[in-house]
Amino acid sequence: MAVGVFKLSKSQRSFLSIIFLILNLIQVLTGVTMLSLSIYVCISVAPVLFSERAELSYVFAVVAICGVNNICCWLFGLKIRLKCLNQASKKSTRSLVFAWICISFYVITYLIILARHTRKVYKHIIRAMDHSFYIGISKYLKDSNWKISIDKIQYDMQCCGAKSYKEWYEVPWLDKYQINVKSESVKQYRENGSSLYPVTPWSCCRLGFPMQCLHDPLQQTGAHSVWADQHSLTLDSLNTEGCINKLKPPIRWSLTGFILLVVVNCIVQLLIFIVVRLLYTSCRNDAILNDADGVAPGWIFGRGDCGYGGGKSLMDIMYPNSTERRRKSTSPTNDEENRLIDSHDN
Repeated sequence: MAVGVFKLSKSQRSFLSIIFLILNLIQVLTGVTMLSLSIYVCISVAPVLFSERAELSYVFAVVAICGVNNICCWLFGLKIRLKCLNQASKKSTRSLVFAWICISFYVITYLIILARHTRKVYKHIIRAMDHSFYIGISKYLKDSNWKISIDKIQYDMQCCGAKSYKEWYEVPWLDKYQINVKSESVKQYRENGSSLYPVTPWSCCRLGFPMQCLHDPLQQTGAHSVWADQHSLTLDSLNTEGCINKLKPPIRWSLTGFILLVVVNCIVQLLIFIVVRLLYTSCRNDAILNDADGVAPGWIFGRGDCGYGGGKSLMDIMYPNSTERRRKSTSPTNDEENRLIDSHDN
C-alpha cells in the first residue's frame, strides 16, 4: 500500500527540487539565527554575570550546537538533491536519503525537547541571578571579585540592586571594619541598634545627573540636609531600577526566539521530508520504468520502503488499466522491478 502517491513529470520533479532548495535555505537560515543568538548571549550577556555565567553559556552553547546541526543538514540536503536527480537508482542514494531523514528527525526531536524545557531554564536562570545578586551585595566589600562584577553590571547597565536600589539599604553589607562607629552620622543611623544604612555604591550613580551624586550620607556629610529635606533629589541622582529587570529582556527574547525558530524548523523539516520522499521515489521509479515521457509515480511511503511483498506493483500504480499495462510491453514486470531495484550499483 502506497501513501501520498503522485504521478510526476520531469518538469514537476525539477520544480520539486527548486522547492527543496528554498526549504533547505530556510532551514539553514534558522540554523544561522540560532548560532547568532547563542554567540550574542555568550559574548554580550553572559560575561556581565558572575556566578550564572557558566550556566547561561552552557544553555546557549547547546542552542549553538542545534544551529550547527541545522547547517549540517542543509549541506547534506544539497548533496541529496543532486543524488536524487542524477543517481536515484543507486543503493547509495537510498541509504543516504534514509540516513539523512533519520538524522533530521533526531535533530527535530532534540530541538522539541530543548524548547519544551526553555521556560523552566529561563525561570531557573532568573532565580539564580536574583539569589546571587543578594549574595554579591552582602560580600561587596569582602570579596573583590563580587565588587568588580556588581560595579560593572550596575555601571554598564545603569541599574542598582537586583530588583531595586533599596536592597542596598536592606542587606547588611557595611560593618565596623568599613565605617567609623564613633561618627555622628553613623550614630544617627544606629539609634535603633541596626547595622543598615541608606548607602549605595558609587556604581549606582546616574551618569546624566548634573550635580554631585548623593549615594553615601555617611561620607558626604556636607550634603546631609539634602537627605533629610530633599529625598527626591537623592533618588534623582541614583539609578533606582533593579539590574535583573534589565538583564531579563535579552535572555527572554533570545529564548523566545529559539522557540519560534524550533516551530519554524519543525514545519520546514516536515515539508522537506515530504518533498524529498516524492522527489527521490519519482526519480527512482522513472529510472526503473525507463519511460520516454518521463512520468513516474512518487510517494511519501510505499513499495520498496519495507519490501516488495505486498501492495500494488509499480506497473499497477502507474497503469491501473490492464489495457494500458499490455501496451507498455517494454515496462518491467513485478519480478523484474524487484531485480532492477536490488541490482543497482552502490
